[in-house]
Formats: sequence, C-alpha cells, structure tokens
Amino acid sequence: MHHQVKKGDNLFKIARQYGITVIIILQKNPHLRKRPHHIRVGERIRVR
Repeated sequence: MHHQVKKGDNLFKIARQYGITVIIILQKNPHLRKRPHHIRVGERIRVR
C-alpha cells in the first residue's frame, strides 16, 4: 500500500494516519533515509 504525498504532509503525519511509526516508513522507503524532511508533493511512499 502506498500513500501519495499531499501539500502539508510530513512523515509523522503520514505515519499517524496509517497507525505506524516514522521508523517503519523509513525501513520501507530506504531512499528517504538520506532526506526524511524533504518529501515532495506527488511522491509515492510505501506504508504497508
């Protein structure tokens, strides 16, 4: 399952929405580890 980033989203908000932690998001999306605070609108992030 993926989440498409919308304006105003951040990893904490996304994690809360799906009942998971930011750590889990980072584990499922290794490319975000280098830039966890720079997600872009329209980007797809794996959440499950």
